[in-house]
Amino acid sequence: MPSSSSSTRFVGAQLRLYPNRWQADYFQRCVDAQRALWNDMLKASRNHQRRTGKYFDRRQLEQFVKAWKAETPGALEMPATALYRVAGDMGQAFSNWKRKRREGHRAGHYPRFRSRYGRQTGIYQLNREIRLQPGRVRMLKVGWMRWRGGDLPVGKVMSGRVWLDAGGRWMLSLVYECAMPRPAPATVPKVGIALGGSALATLHDGAAFATVAAAETSDRTLRRLRRLDRLMGRTETRCGTCGHRMERREWQRLGEQGKRNAPCGHPLPVYVESKRYHRLKERRAILWRKERLRRRDHVHKATTPIVKVAGEIVAGRVAADGRAVADSSGEFLRQLGYKAAWHQRQFVGVTRDEELEAQCAKCGETAENDEESGWRCRQCGHTAATSENLAVNLYHYEGEGADATGMD
Repeated sequence: MPSSSSSTRFVGAQLRLYPNRWQADYFQRCVDAQRALWNDMLKASRNHQRRTGKYFDRRQLEQFVKAWKAETPGALEMPATALYRVAGDMGQAFSNWKRKRREGHRAGHYPRFRSRYGRQTGIYQLNREIRLQPGRVRMLKVGWMRWRGGDLPVGKVMSGRVWLDAGGRWMLSLVYECAMPRPAPATVPKVGIALGGSALATLHDGAAFATVAAAETSDRTLRRLRRLDRLMGRTETRCGTCGHRMERREWQRLGEQGKRNAPCGHPLPVYVESKRYHRLKERRAILWRKERLRRRDHVHKATTPIVKVAGEIVAGRVAADGRAVADSSGEFLRQLGYKAAWHQRQFVGVTRDEELEAQCAKCGETAENDEESGWRCRQCGHTAATSENLAVNLYHYEGEGADATGMD
């Protein structure tokens, strides 16, 4: 995470909140109000653009929020910080869209209306609105509530965000401003890291290789996911017009065949899912959330030891058919980047380079990859795994790098 000073850093923490019924209802009303404000603001900005040829600027967006609060019933009960944050997000969205158009991207990136069924925004609060104590937290307009989580960073709370995760749990994300850790002396001068291939990462320190295995989903989790998929397919869907019922997998099969109407004669989109389907869908989302957190924790435990022992880190991705093959390679690079800054290490992120990957680590000649699962040089006959060959080339790489968050 970026820091405002070389002596401080920003560290995130997540807590699970246990609100009572009124507090949970208040959070949901805040989320609905922010979605309504975003849609009304976007509609007004479009109408303003049609009349004047210009979109709302930041000042006009903030004025719209002030007028919207006065006209909308119940808006005064919502945190002002969260509502004005919506105006800032929309201003940033239009700035990103204009920047993309200047760069030549004519399609996409335009701010869209938000649906109640899509991803919802969080409720932002400043540090003065959050009072944290062991086991409980006090927030603006909701009072005290219990929380559970791991060890919190030692520092000053800068801001917080309340959001609803895939399992229907209210979470609190906090940003702390902490002191930079005291860097330990590096035991390895330089490390080359190739991401992708048969493992998540292949490391080379000039003498030996080491691999970081990818986090695989357990057989038990896969069995549970397959079972939930089967149960979701057997649930019934009901026609919202005449009440006709059919299994969901039959309803999906009709859509895949290109049919627009159901056997009852009404369009397929009017069919609604059962409550059992939504319960199964929630259980499935909880499993995937746990799996996602487990994979992220695996990457954290792999990147931290590397940064602590290596003085210089050069990382790149293995290219296969023009695409990166490692699912977690982007998160791996991101964590290496900001942790290297924390520990005062030199980090170089090499943009995917086919010439660097095709260069033989033994003779230096450029040759094509002859094997699907390995690498063989046509000049000297040297054979090695593709990731190992790239890790050696990255170890000897002396060029300039790119930002880890922007590597393709």
